[in-house]
Formats: sequence, structure tokens, C-alpha cells
Amino acid sequence: MPSLRALVSATLPSMQRFADPAGARGVTPRRRSVLTTVAALAVSGTLATIAAGDINGFNAFSGWSPVILDSANPPGLMNGDPDHIHWTLGPGNRRALWFNVPQDITEFQASFVYRATNVQNPCCGSSHGLCFVIQNAPAGLGAIGGANGGLGYTGIVASRAVILRLRNDGTTSTGTFSNGVIGGGESALAPINAHNGQEIHVAINYSGSFLQLTLTQGPNVWVGPQWFVGSIAATVGGSSALVGITATTDASANQFIRNFVFQSGPPECPADLDGSGSIDGADLGILLGQWGTAGSADLDGNGIVNGADLGILLGAWGACG
Repeated sequence: MPSLRALVSATLPSMQRFADPAGARGVTPRRRSVLTTVAALAVSGTLATIAAGDINGFNAFSGWSPVILDSANPPGLMNGDPDHIHWTLGPGNRRALWFNVPQDITEFQASFVYRATNVQNPCCGSSHGLCFVIQNAPAGLGAIGGANGGLGYTGIVASRAVILRLRNDGTTSTGTFSNGVIGGGESALAPINAHNGQEIHVAINYSGSFLQLTLTQGPNVWVGPQWFVGSIAATVGGSSALVGITATTDASANQFIRNFVFQSGPPECPADLDGSGSIDGADLGILLGQWGTAGSADLDGNGIVNGADLGILLGAWGACG
């Protein structure tokens, strides 16, 4: 395997930047096919890693409350794995899954691995997909939102969500929304595409004011803007809230989720930029892609990603903890 010096030397000249119309805090979100030399070495090994957390896995649904408003096949476990769920199956699904114990949401990191197969594009402008949701809605563990393009989220008040939408044109988009209202301003995720059946590692970081999404799929990494969302505690009406996922299908789509982790507090491993549980080539690729910006890889907090941050990342190389 090439040395770290060789990886950096090989990838620095090939850094590319792509503009995206949605942005925040002066940070232009990046949409990049990241540094294939780096990411291809790293991603296949990192997706299987589970970090320690306040919520650590699905535990065969024990400790979770499913809400299912459809008559399709019930969700199940993949190959008997208690932390790998087959969540939606076929058309017309409308489902939510909440961890039973409220979590501290003043700062947090969340991650999971998502995959969609047999995706049939819905007609007439509709869509399907999944949301990561924090909520203190009156319905509590019974909360569920709208069908089809509502992604099981619309209508859930006192909430904040990050969505992954499988659009009817074969693309995937994301955004963050609150109080059960999905408005405009979703960002396209190319080269990430949930329609192709490949796993996507989803990492969400909330600093107390800014929310950021990082997606990794094979050699491709999408680092979103630092969305200024303010106090999620103020939005949901408390410093603790229920955490979970919602999902819908219009036409058919099988959606799988595994290795769900939620951890309250500041990051224990800040150089783990993709939330995989280790600092490796995928994180290096994210840092190099943000070079010269004020992105999530600004590890020393000086307002710009530069050689000091590279030194911090390389010094922390390896498994977190």
C-alpha cells in the first residue's frame, strides 16, 4: 500500500472544485469525485466499521419503536444481522423507526450505511427516500409524516430532519428541514447516486449551530455545506429528543440501513471526517478536497483548511480511540 507521503503527492495536483447553488457561512459545498487514488484504498474497509455511540445499532429492533402505515411486507433483518435492516419493500411504504430513549441533541454525530435496490422511478413528479429525524412531536414514538414525496417526515412538528430523496429523474438530492415542512433548496448529490444499488456511508455532524452532511459511495465523496440551523434544541423544544428515521416508497424501492450510530456531545475523533470510526484515506480525500476553504476539515479552527489541518489528520491516522 502506498505511503501517506505518496498519497498526498499523488492527489494534491488533481484536486477539483465544483460549485453548488446552496451554501452557508461562506462555505461553497463541494460535489466531487474524490481523488480516486486515495478513496479507493480506504472506503471498502471503512464502511464496515462501527463507532461507539449512545445509540449503537438496531439490535434486531429491540429498544426501537417501528411505525408502519402500509400493508406491504414488514421490515426484516438482512441475513439475520441484528444491525442490518431491510426497511422498505416494494411500493406504497410509509414507515418510521424511533429509538425509545430520548437523546441529548445539543451537539451530536450520527452515521449509518444506506443502500437502495430495485428502485423504480415514480411518475408525475413524485419521489421516495429516507430521512434522519430528531423530534419532540406530540405523537412521540408514534410520529409519522406524509407518504410518497413527504418521505414520512412532512407534518412532524417540533423536529429537524436531513433527507435523502430518490428523485423520479434518476438522481438523488438532500437538504435539511424543520417542523415537518420540506421546502425548496435541495442540493443535488452527483456523483453520489442512491439509484445504482451501491452502499452510501452517511455521516451527520451538528456543532450546536451548524449541521453538515458527508456522504461516501465507493471512491466518491460529497461534502455538504455547513448549514446554519441554529439551536436544534430550540426548534424541537428541549435539549433531548427522540432520534430515528422515516422512509417512504412511491413506486417500488428496497431500502436497507445498517450500522446506525448516534453519539451526543462534541466529536471524540474530529479528524474522522466521514464518521467511519477511523482516520484513513477517505478522510484525507475530504480534507484535500476542502483545501483553502473553511470546511469541516478545518481541524484547528483557524478558518481555513491548510497544512496545519493536514498535520493533525496525519498525526491521528488509524482507528479512533
